[in-house]
Amino acid sequence: MVHPSRKPIPAGTYPTVILVCALMLFASPAVAGKLRLAVPDLPPYGKSCPEGPGGLFAELGKAVAAEAGLEPEIIVLDAERIAPAMAAGKVEAALLFPGPDVGALAENLGRVVAVDIVAVGRAGTVLRTRRDLAGKRVAVVRACRCDGGLSRRDGVTPLPATDFSRALKLLLAGQVEAAVGPRSAILAAVDSSNRTRRILGKPLVLSRTGAHLFLSSRGASPEMRQRLAKALTRLRENGTLDEIITNHGL
Repeated sequence: MVHPSRKPIPAGTYPTVILVCALMLFASPAVAGKLRLAVPDLPPYGKSCPEGPGGLFAELGKAVAAEAGLEPEIIVLDAERIAPAMAAGKVEAALLFPGPDVGALAENLGRVVAVDIVAVGRAGTVLRTRRDLAGKRVAVVRACRCDGGLSRRDGVTPLPATDFSRALKLLLAGQVEAAVGPRSAILAAVDSSNRTRRILGKPLVLSRTGAHLFLSSRGASPEMRQRLAKALTRLRENGTLDEIITNHGL
């Protein structure tokens, strides 16, 4: 029985009411869900801070997720733990430099930031071509996956370093004659050491690579893929990604 004070809804309007409610739910950002996105524990790209995950990749990941209408949950992990986390379904996405381990588990949605891979020595060290590195000991951060293609075939002796701060210490202590990695990461290590960049010689650019957005083939839905791909394109075209990179001084 209909309450006397209420007018009944005409029968023909029920489908319209249901459709409007469905559209309202679909448009709500909260319904879109959460994106668990991993970034490598590799300053200045990813780092754990008292206020939460920080670094360039963390900020870029938040921007892409927000543009896609997803709530970002940034997770900072050792680079070698990101692929297992994807395989176990603990994260849906990752922003990092490409590697075969992640490439086998996820789809590459595109480059988010480009970086120059350089070799640099102490002030006074002259590096004009790759041949100038022959016979030298070179600090390489394996977790970064950015060695510019250098190998023992180039006549170098790679010396693994845990991060770029450690690579810089090896260089300044004379334990290696050069360090290899993204220019931005090496310079950030200098800045965080409270030294001036004049302690380094002129960098030799070995290659240009980029960090890409990877989406797990296991934990992500087709809708999430579409949202993220479109969001990445919009942020690239409207200059938001470049603005975030500039704000980080990289």
